[in-house]
Amino acid sequence: MKNNFLGALIEESMQYGLIEEIEKLVQHNNSLSYLPVQPLYMAFKTMIPEKVGLYLEKLDADQRQAFLDIDLWDKDGLDLESFSFWIQSYRNCPNEKIKNEFLQGPEFGLYLKSKLNIWTFDLEEPLYPDHDNYFLTEDNLLLFEFHEDFEQIEEVHELVKDLYSALGVENAYTHLFKYVATSFSHLVEEEYHWKKNRMRDLGFVDYFDALSIDSDIPIIDNFIDKKTAHTGNIDILGKAQVLPKNSIIPFREKNDALLDELSKVEDDKRREFLRFNFIRLINATHTLNNSLKSGSVSMARTGKKTRALIDLGFDYLKINRSSENIFDRFEFEDLYKIGNSLIKDVQGKIKASLKKNNMEETEGFFGAFWSSFLDQSFSQTIKFEEKDVATVESYNHWQERSDLFCQLLPFMEKFFSVYEKLNKSGTLQDAYYLNYNPDDMDFESLLISCFANFKLGHFSGDVNRLGITIDEARKFLGDILNSSNKLVVDKEGFSDFAKSFALNQIDGFIPYFTGCLKRDFEGLDFKTLTDEEFKHIGGLIILNSQ
Repeated sequence: MKNNFLGALIEESMQYGLIEEIEKLVQHNNSLSYLPVQPLYMAFKTMIPEKVGLYLEKLDADQRQAFLDIDLWDKDGLDLESFSFWIQSYRNCPNEKIKNEFLQGPEFGLYLKSKLNIWTFDLEEPLYPDHDNYFLTEDNLLLFEFHEDFEQIEEVHELVKDLYSALGVENAYTHLFKYVATSFSHLVEEEYHWKKNRMRDLGFVDYFDALSIDSDIPIIDNFIDKKTAHTGNIDILGKAQVLPKNSIIPFREKNDALLDELSKVEDDKRREFLRFNFIRLINATHTLNNSLKSGSVSMARTGKKTRALIDLGFDYLKINRSSENIFDRFEFEDLYKIGNSLIKDVQGKIKASLKKNNMEETEGFFGAFWSSFLDQSFSQTIKFEEKDVATVESYNHWQERSDLFCQLLPFMEKFFSVYEKLNKSGTLQDAYYLNYNPDDMDFESLLISCFANFKLGHFSGDVNRLGITIDEARKFLGDILNSSNKLVVDKEGFSDFAKSFALNQIDGFIPYFTGCLKRDFEGLDFKTLTDEEFKHIGGLIILNSQ
């Protein structure tokens, strides 16, 4: 397709995603400086530190720094656990210039300050710790104190010696004294600022900027109306970047409408900007989920969620702004934010309704149907009936189901309060019921049992009989199922039952209740069941006749 720069980026990322091929390049090429950062990073992280140390000289300084920037930070703080890999790698680097680059860099100094206590030392008036967990520098001017459980002390001690050898005693002391005299928080804040700026040019997004991308838009249509086009200049390093294979796999299945819209972009600068904006968005979602460091499964899941939100945002724009070329004014981050805001709007209403009705901790009472709905509504990639919510049509269906659930919650709460009171008082006993124990009863089983009692003429205005006998169950099933064991949809009967519980005020209650009966009873050949076999029926609480 004309101007399909997104497809080209995806295919390029897929090619670089072959770790074995990258490893061959690492082993056989003298320089890897022409390769994009992320595929190289992924390949290097599959190697043992001893091998990484041998290959560090094939990278340029920007690539080596990018690896550290990716790996050694968690939000705006240091990820101390990740240092071990790079301490070992640089210790095994035979190129002294490359090793010294690391030793004299801020990361190693920050690591020393975070893992060891560094004290100035006076040989004429020596103050030693009351334990043996320390070492002195060669000039006897600094004392490094460490915890007895610190496993990498041998490597660190050796690297400090290497630092002194590289800089000389006076310069090494001056370099390290900076970390003695300056507060840790100030040093981290300063380096975080520089790290953030370095990574921006490569399309990476820091945690707090990623949060702003992930935040929802209060009024979506107002945002759309006021959005203005922005096309920034992309650094040459940014133009060369691609994405990890596993994060891009969910995008291989084409969205023809989106690609068709992209093909309308004629300006080269705009295309370059949109390409970089796509990379930046994917990296932002990785940052939020720590996916890049967590591995391929996490990247694939994050990519799948991002794809669904982009598609949803695009579909919403296309429906509401069909007369304009979407990508002339909007970029991928906008599509993501629109899709994300639509999702969060529904999720927020569900959460608010659960809280209002004091049902936040009672998910087990909702029953399998609503529990599954909630699980899918708050999964990483939102689903409706096992399919991703990635179009306005699927979103509308999901929203309608959510509205139904929220309308039902006050009634669920009333059912639950009666059920809980009876259960806690000991009124409900295991021995009373054939196919349920009291703790497993849920809203739908109570609702259907109330309907059965209502249909059998036992209803007296409140929920005072939980269950029916086996003979009554046979009669009830005979009334609602035809000879083919299909549900007889008695709209008038369903409506009368709904009115008796004031459920008729809920939009969509009758179709929902019809679905409950179909899920539980259609296809059930109840006429052939023995009394004993009724204990395996769900959806209808049956009293124990023994």
